Amino acid sequence: MRRDIFIIFIFAILLGAVSCSRKAADDYPMFWSWLTYSPTMNLDSVCQVMNDVGIDGVILESGNPDDYRKAAPIVKKHNLKMYAWYISMNAEHDADSLIAHHPDWFSVNREGRSLADTMAYVGYYKFLCPALPEVREYLCNKAKAICKVDGVDGVSIDYHRFVDVVLPTTLWPKYGIVQDRDYAEWDFGYHPAMIEKFKNEYGYDPRDEDDPTADEKWRQFRCDQITEAANMIADVVHSYGKKMAASPFPTPKMSSRMVRQDWGKWKLDIVFPMVYQDFYTGDPSFVYDCTVENNRDKNPMTTLYCGLMVGKEDGIFKQMDAAFAGGAKGIALFTVNSLHSPEVRARFKEYTDSVKSIKDKAASPKAMAADTNVFAHEGVMNMAQEKMRAIAGTTELSLGDYKLKNSYDATRIYQVTDKTSGKSFDVTFYLYGDVLSGWDVVLSDRCDSIEVKKINVAGNVSASEVPSLMSSKHIPFNRISCQGWAKDYPYRPDVAFRIAHTGNSILLEYKVTEKGTMAAAVEDNGKVWNDSCVEFFVSPTCDDAYYNFESNCTGHVLAEYGKKGTSRKTLPLNRIAAISRYGDYVTSGNKPLEVQQGTHTWELCLVIPAEMFKESGVRAFDGARMTANFYKCGDKMEKPHYLSWNPVNNETPSFHLPEYFGVLNFE
Repeated sequence: MRRDIFIIFIFAILLGAVSCSRKAADDYPMFWSWLTYSPTMNLDSVCQVMNDVGIDGVILESGNPDDYRKAAPIVKKHNLKMYAWYISMNAEHDADSLIAHHPDWFSVNREGRSLADTMAYVGYYKFLCPALPEVREYLCNKAKAICKVDGVDGVSIDYHRFVDVVLPTTLWPKYGIVQDRDYAEWDFGYHPAMIEKFKNEYGYDPRDEDDPTADEKWRQFRCDQITEAANMIADVVHSYGKKMAASPFPTPKMSSRMVRQDWGKWKLDIVFPMVYQDFYTGDPSFVYDCTVENNRDKNPMTTLYCGLMVGKEDGIFKQMDAAFAGGAKGIALFTVNSLHSPEVRARFKEYTDSVKSIKDKAASPKAMAADTNVFAHEGVMNMAQEKMRAIAGTTELSLGDYKLKNSYDATRIYQVTDKTSGKSFDVTFYLYGDVLSGWDVVLSDRCDSIEVKKINVAGNVSASEVPSLMSSKHIPFNRISCQGWAKDYPYRPDVAFRIAHTGNSILLEYKVTEKGTMAAAVEDNGKVWNDSCVEFFVSPTCDDAYYNFESNCTGHVLAEYGKKGTSRKTLPLNRIAAISRYGDYVTSGNKPLEVQQGTHTWELCLVIPAEMFKESGVRAFDGARMTANFYKCGDKMEKPHYLSWNPVNNETPSFHLPEYFGVLNFE
């Protein structure tokens, strides 16, 4: 190890915290690794690597207590502590059996959909409802089975939470989503038992609130249900004389917001928060900020470690420096198997030896809270400027002042102009739990674009087939969430859409969660914009001439064509009749839909054939490039609102502004 690394590290250690723990921190290994057990693995060889690099504890994952019985003698031969890595609230190991026998145990989202038959992000996300006594009993019985295994020194719970209502920012592109707010699809904890328990305590149904995610009592209540279940498991573990640990999200405040997990209130002996910097900002300052926050907010009886992911092997040493400087008593790696080369293993051994030799000299960190000044994070700002240089195509930047452009929830958007290239950038920062936890850079006032995939089918498609066709081709949803007029119209329903084409038709699927769903228009070309309405404006010629297809929740369509600022032509009813419609409120009758009390989720699917675009000469969509925008409105609803997919910069609500259309690139 280079001499300067030693100096930096020793300085970091001297700033490390002495956690106030149930026993002296010397009772715990300083370095750990998570590890998934497999009957076919060479566990003896992996344990030897841990010995060689100075790791003295393993957090071993298996869904079967018998695996721990097989592993324990091997682990103990290498003088390692072994904690069982217990996947608790997410029943991935028992999912099939529980779905078959207890489908009512599974968590429910704000749309009313259960994980028993709905996927959230990935198929193995099968979280249970913590408010159910039978679920708590199930979790405690699994903990008992683990604790009965000789050689298991402790139990470390993981996935003890709800589904991520907000994913780490770097994962958004993987799923084709932006989670700058809490959206209904991923907002879980609405199981009937949870709602009833909350109503008994507070006297109201959180679903009746304009924005349930803004209700602090409701958010904390769900956190508390997770806490109660965690502490029941802790009581079981402690009754067997074992140590209780957990692998939660980065900080109590972040995890409370992102997964409804307030782990600072758990009865933990030791905690391994997963502070994976590359999921968030990509900078070691994230590790330091989280660790400082954790020292302040953890249970005073809990010894604080820092869980780090081994990414670029050289970077792990800077992350460990930051963790110790923030007050961590030790490190947990994900995982030892990522220390590939002999050179890195030797360097890691040198590092662990040096830390262990001076660990008794630790003192409290200077900072008591994360630095919320985003511009003080030098590493993040350097990465942001590097992205600006790449976008601008220049090696030099001459930046003006950063001006706050927008601020909402955990999001801060600044605009800055490069005087050299003349380009302006929107620099977005996300501060979940008061920690800088993500960032992005895009050109200011850029238009969004969608790559519209082609779905090859034989013959015509009915609108009722659209959801399954879209899902089979993994077509992602896009958010209609831009509130250009939030000051005058603050209500924001949760709206998403996805789009594909078959060559001769455009397929659209809308999904809406809102209060007071209604529809007064009962025929095509009626005043559907007054109702619960979704809208698709598209210009096949990418100019001021465009079509607008406006649909209320009962599937009645207003269709027009013309240029901006001119008298628009209403399309004939016999052509509009060719649009296939399907949805929750679509019927063959012509009765209005009375106002639906409370919050409701509805879907609407449309199949718009090429013949609708005669004025523009469209015969097929293969390879086409069009401009478009998507909207949600409800002029005469109890809570009027105006949302768009691509931002609209106009003083008053107006959707007829093709200059703010985004781009559709048809496959």
